[in-house]
Amino acid sequence: MIGRLVKNLNKPPSEFVKANWDAALNLRTKRMGIGIIVRDEGGEVLVIVCVQKKYVSQVALAESYTLWKAIEICNDLDIRNVILEGDALTIVNVVNRDDEDLSWFGHIIEDIKFYPDRRKDWKVVYTPRESNIAAYMLAK
Repeated sequence: MIGRLVKNLNKPPSEFVKANWDAALNLRTKRMGIGIIVRDEGGEVLVIVCVQKKYVSQVALAESYTLWKAIEICNDLDIRNVILEGDALTIVNVVNRDDEDLSWFGHIIEDIKFYPDRRKDWKVVYTPRESNIAAYMLAK
């Protein structure tokens, strides 16, 4: 199932790697799922991450933590020219703002901002849910 969904994703531009990320949150059980797919310019999958985390009860925290994990993976693998693509518009907008985030989860946002600021070949962009369905299914 995931293989078919990955084939339908938009390939990254030439010389770029795309990391699609999404979180799923079950408020009743306070569990979140993390879904991350990293693909090269040919659309070939380099990394797939599907992880659960307990004791999460806020959507913004789940989405920002998932973006942080995608950044951590790409950094650990020393990947250059990364497009970090997610469907959490609020998180993408906050990360791309210049001013300091003073929200209750701002420490995560500020850590996230550190990488695209230092690595000019990285960018965090928004994509609609239907273009991020493979990461969403992994998170679910």
